[in-house]
Amino acid sequence: MMLHGLWLFLLLGANPTNGDCGHWAYEDCLGDDDKRYDDSVSYDLKSFSPLWGNIEGYWVGTTTFRDQNNKVLEPGTFNLSAPGTASSAIPYAHDNITTFRWYSVQGTRFIVQQVNMFSAPPPAFCEANPDNSTNVIDFNVSGSAVCGTHGFLDVGQRFFAATHEKDGRAFETFATGPYDNQQSKRHTAFISAATEDVFQSLASADGGLGLEQLKLTAFDHYVFSPSFTDYTFTHALFMRVPQLSPLIFARQESAMQKQNSKEEFVAKFKAAMADKNIPLWIRDQIPILGTADCVEAFAQPCPTKTDWAKYDAKLTDSPYQEQHNIKVSVVIGFSILGAVLLLAFVVIVYELRIRSVKKSAHKKMARHLAALQGHDELVNTFKRLDMGEGEEGGNGLISKDEFRKYIQDEQIELTEKEFDTFFKEADADHSGQIDFGEFCALVGLIRRETKGDNMKKAGA
Repeated sequence: MMLHGLWLFLLLGANPTNGDCGHWAYEDCLGDDDKRYDDSVSYDLKSFSPLWGNIEGYWVGTTTFRDQNNKVLEPGTFNLSAPGTASSAIPYAHDNITTFRWYSVQGTRFIVQQVNMFSAPPPAFCEANPDNSTNVIDFNVSGSAVCGTHGFLDVGQRFFAATHEKDGRAFETFATGPYDNQQSKRHTAFISAATEDVFQSLASADGGLGLEQLKLTAFDHYVFSPSFTDYTFTHALFMRVPQLSPLIFARQESAMQKQNSKEEFVAKFKAAMADKNIPLWIRDQIPILGTADCVEAFAQPCPTKTDWAKYDAKLTDSPYQEQHNIKVSVVIGFSILGAVLLLAFVVIVYELRIRSVKKSAHKKMARHLAALQGHDELVNTFKRLDMGEGEEGGNGLISKDEFRKYIQDEQIELTEKEFDTFFKEADADHSGQIDFGEFCALVGLIRRETKGDNMKKAGA
């Protein structure tokens, strides 16, 4: 088997593509039919669709939140024990919201930063809810926000990463603000380019809003104009509980326009804060979107490397490794070939060994047989050999015992191997005995070998 392995190594190693799938001796490359196994296929999002490049940049627009009846959400009483658990549970107007978004695509990563600026609630709401601690978000800063006077903004961020699936989808690996789903037992969200001008996103969560059996599903659609300078955004949030039909919990509609520069975006951002009468202390704390990959506003955390590694293909080893398996037929073929070569090798070694033994035996016997001349000497020597006891003696055939007695009497030092080989060679018909014709043939062979050796010595 060592010879077999060596032969296989030499034959395959002679080809410079040794070890590569698709080589004649190896199985076909999995990457030929499945791009997950193809190292030449990039993980980068922009390689899957130009839409990833078109969405990058600064966007400004307006947003409206609606209920399941498609009516604009009314301001709601803020629940301090569970802030942000429902879209309507904030005491601000839910139409004419000014929305700012910044999108960044960095290889496998897609980052979304968003600020929604809400107008102050109508006076009627404030009169019906005079308790200031429950109808405005003041972040525990007494007197920082006045119902009916001040607007409000919230900051949300989403962080997506492409996976080893190489299917153009980016999965949400971390989120903050209104996108944070830490209250959910299981949360999954992804975004992908559905067509050349449409992004789609799907998110699902179990146990949201503090309800054990609640299931939430959100569908997002971004439809871009042909010039990719604006898009409409629709977000539908479905809520489902056991034994009830799914219902639309909230709907969000946005119309966004791309800004020509960061300076234009910043100017509109500052103007909107003044227009919505955002409290000054909030204006001082809120950073401009896009200045960093993560905005740590209002003590919101940023994703760690561990968070990114949940999905980011560039941070983990791919489970889709190309296989470099030799074809079964090749293994079988080389195994057969190796066995044949090994057998041939054994036979050759055996034959060389037998030839060496024969040559040694011939040289030792030559001193007694090569000098025999004429028919009479051959007959007399044969009779001398044929002198065994009992019926074997004088029967015209030399047995093994008779031949063994002869070499002992003549003190010919043959090894047991040489004796057996020499006798077997003389017994041409394999009868177990040597007749006179076989004896003469053997003597003639020894004569010729002796003559040839003598000529070689003379020539040397």
